[in-house]
Amino acid sequence: MTSIFDRDWIYSTLNLLPTIPVLSWNTRRLARVLRGVFWRFSLQSSTRSFVLLLPLVLCLLLTTPAFAGDHGQPLWFDLVTEDTKAAASFYEDLFGWEIGPARGKVRPISHNGHLIAGLIEINDELPNKSESQWLVGIVVDDLTKAVKSARSAGGTILRDVTKVEGSGTYAVIRDPQGAILIIGTPTREIGGPREDGNFAWVELWTDDLDAAAKFYQTVISYERNTIEGPDGASTVFETEGKPRAGLVPTPNEDARPIWAPYIGVADLAATLKRTTELGGTIVLAPRADFGGGRVALIEDPTHAMVFVAQLKTDKENSR
Repeated sequence: MTSIFDRDWIYSTLNLLPTIPVLSWNTRRLARVLRGVFWRFSLQSSTRSFVLLLPLVLCLLLTTPAFAGDHGQPLWFDLVTEDTKAAASFYEDLFGWEIGPARGKVRPISHNGHLIAGLIEINDELPNKSESQWLVGIVVDDLTKAVKSARSAGGTILRDVTKVEGSGTYAVIRDPQGAILIIGTPTREIGGPREDGNFAWVELWTDDLDAAAKFYQTVISYERNTIEGPDGASTVFETEGKPRAGLVPTPNEDARPIWAPYIGVADLAATLKRTTELGGTIVLAPRADFGGGRVALIEDPTHAMVFVAQLKTDKENSR
């Protein structure tokens, strides 16, 4: 019978827990932290001492702010727009979103009960205040360090570290090529399952792939990698071996660098038809050489653009 003081058993258990997706993010977070604490502690003391001190360690962890999401994971999306009423009407109809009343300056956007984004009216405090746009938010485990790294790597800090009560901390940066990004450390669960109507992917469209890769490796510890998929090879940013975002060259010299979100849909043709009925515009129609004909770029009535992508069925994913 294995003892609770067995070093290998404790470490293997703590190593397994963060990989179990059905566990809550907070449980997985605790396991990751305890794994690190145990490893360092066991090098200098006995395993028995660690087990006896475990209640104290848990107490300290549970009284610190919880951390939602993994480092490098795109988790939050903000639509900044000059007409929140028109935008809300469009997206509620098109994707079945629930957009609530403003909490401070932000109207929360939910899908099937999961908080997924925010809707913000453009004002003088927001970047690029002259145009509506979607902003991507990426999780970092040390926001102050990430902001400092962004500044030293040639980025611009559009908003320094800001605390939002009950939600976490965030900052807004612009990379040297001009793409705007939110980075933050959320303290509440955000996002939802990969499903019709939720965000499915993000890409950085930039005019200098090498410079962008170097910048985000410095700021977020992103590793650049090439992966093979059904539509060919693609370049991605990864953390912990997991693809987090695509890295794509801008299509022409007139296109400005942006972080572009993708929203998954069950029926792309029906979504595009409804887009035009609601006053939106199809900027880029589906074509075989881009996403296998399963992707389109649309513009909402306030002129903010977002990609829509037809999600693969379970049968297609099993092939």
